[in-house]
Amino acid sequence: MKVLELPGGKVSVYENIKEFPIHVFAEFQKYLVQDAGIGSTMDDVTRHYSNMYRLLGAGMTAEAATECYNLYQNLYMALNKINIQHVCFVCFVHSIGGQVLLDYSETNLKATAARLGKMGLTQGHVEELLEDLKKKLIPS
Repeated sequence: MKVLELPGGKVSVYENIKEFPIHVFAEFQKYLVQDAGIGSTMDDVTRHYSNMYRLLGAGMTAEAATECYNLYQNLYMALNKINIQHVCFVCFVHSIGGQVLLDYSETNLKATAARLGKMGLTQGHVEELLEDLKKKLIPS
């Protein structure tokens, strides 16, 4: 367990997915797949457009249609202020101020992300933890 000292209080987070309760692991996997395939940032929008144009140029219209759908989902999430990275991060939260997080529903994950932002959690914290996780998941 790792403790983040935020201006608004302490947040305990799991250091790797092996510490997750199984129901949290299942939720995390769902959001990790969404983050990898769809995303929710403007960089992801750029990636989708680039892939779509490349596929269209190669005559791969079925694949381009799939990419177009992923682009739509990406824009929908961005416009509705849903950041999949943030939701993935919240899956790592064990407790906030000593209070154990028990509700890992999508609604509560989004609400908890907003709460953590108000407590001082930064995009840097999110990226750092998720980057550390990727390093642990990729065999050397």
